[in-house]
Amino acid sequence: MAFKIGHQKYTTKGEFKKGHIGWNAGTSIWLEFNCLFCGEKFKTRKCHTHNGIAKYCSKKCCDVAKKGQIRLDMRQRTIKICQQCGISFEIRPCEKDKKFCSRKCVNNSRIGIKRLPFTQEHKDLIGKANKLAPHPSGKYHSHWKGGITPLYNIFRNLDEYKKWRMDCLKRDWFKCQKCNSKIKLEVHHIKSFAELVAEFLQEYNQFSPFEDRDTLIRLAFNWQPFWDIDNGITYCQKCHKSLRRKVKC
Repeated sequence: MAFKIGHQKYTTKGEFKKGHIGWNAGTSIWLEFNCLFCGEKFKTRKCHTHNGIAKYCSKKCCDVAKKGQIRLDMRQRTIKICQQCGISFEIRPCEKDKKFCSRKCVNNSRIGIKRLPFTQEHKDLIGKANKLAPHPSGKYHSHWKGGITPLYNIFRNLDEYKKWRMDCLKRDWFKCQKCNSKIKLEVHHIKSFAELVAEFLQEYNQFSPFEDRDTLIRLAFNWQPFWDIDNGITYCQKCHKSLRRKVKC
């Protein structure tokens, strides 16, 4: 262990000075044993004799003495017959319920077996369990902070917004209107969504975005400029990025 500043043996490099004697020097208790293989006497620390491991004087004696011995877990193995291919295989005591010799046999045994559909009683139990323990959201979530999510993000997560997006994609046949690509499609606002939110708040300026948040969300469902599909156009991700708009869209 290193010494603290001010100690007589402290060094700036954090190293021990020459002639340092460890704090536990002389405290070890040495015991003497006879090697079970060669019979020679050897000494070992008392802390190294737990579980009766002090039996051999060296690694060489230990390896020679144990050569040809069968491990305990190997001695306890039994033989079973695979129910799929009929080949015998060994199992350990913890694998007594094993029926197949390999994963391949397990998969082959399932060919042609169809899982039975859930009964109506089972479905009712699943529905009841889901109602009793729904996924926590909103004020019931552990990370709820009193409703600080911006209205801009809330409007984008409404079901009406998802419907508007899907309507735009269907109208454009799920193709980018610039390069005809059909992968990574995004719906671009011709008039940016940020401008629409600003106009919405200006029209309903009698309501506070913080205190009357729920009222504004209900009004947003019926505000047509949000859900006008003529304000949307389908682009792929690459073409959408190429617009480099400075405002959110």
